Amino acid sequence: MSTLITSIFESERGNYDDMLRVFLYSARKHMPGAAIKVVREITMPSGRSNAYNAMTARLNSWVKAVEDTKGNIILCDVDLVFRADIFKVFDKFKFDIAYTGRKSHNKPINGGVVFIRDGAQGFVRTWAAVNAKMFKDIKLHNKWRHKCCGMNQPAFFYLMRYKEKHGFSMLEIPCLMYNACEAEWPKMTESVQVIHLKRDLRLAVKGEGSIPMGAERAIAIWRKAEQESRSCEK
Repeated sequence: MSTLITSIFESERGNYDDMLRVFLYSARKHMPGAAIKVVREITMPSGRSNAYNAMTARLNSWVKAVEDTKGNIILCDVDLVFRADIFKVFDKFKFDIAYTGRKSHNKPINGGVVFIRDGAQGFVRTWAAVNAKMFKDIKLHNKWRHKCCGMNQPAFFYLMRYKEKHGFSMLEIPCLMYNACEAEWPKMTESVQVIHLKRDLRLAVKGEGSIPMGAERAIAIWRKAEQESRSCEK
């Protein structure tokens, strides 16, 4: 069994309903044999910014979801649209953990899509433990945050640098193909398999913000999938 795992905070349902609809529609269209888990019961910690609290809560919620799941797993942000069966990555490459890399000084990876081969579920608990340590130790977090932005991503980047902490093989695959973010939107070709609607794009597709430079095609693809998803509900 192959499983996609994503999460959505109940407090954000109004803002993310369309994102979840497109996520589910495009996943089922291109990966009909995969199971999908949507984690909703998420306990929010406190003590840091809202974003850091939320990202820590989400990662903590994924630990149990992953450990209760057999087979290959892909952890996903909910603001994605799929254009292909990305479980083929497990057949194409050798790895325990695969992540999407970028050519950026302080954004070398994006954690919106993480591939976990069956047997490597324990990596997520280790990832969450490092995240928890950085959450409590602001000085440590800041040291790694300058290398890789956010909350979960610095913890992940730490484990990339210190593989002896977990013992799993890790492989970088391109954001441009498997997790197209803002830097990749203008460069996308027909081969792109996942488009990630980062904040500016989420606002743009709802008509609440200006269209990011070079993002017109990404928006058109998402809107087409959104229209198709609504048609399927009728």
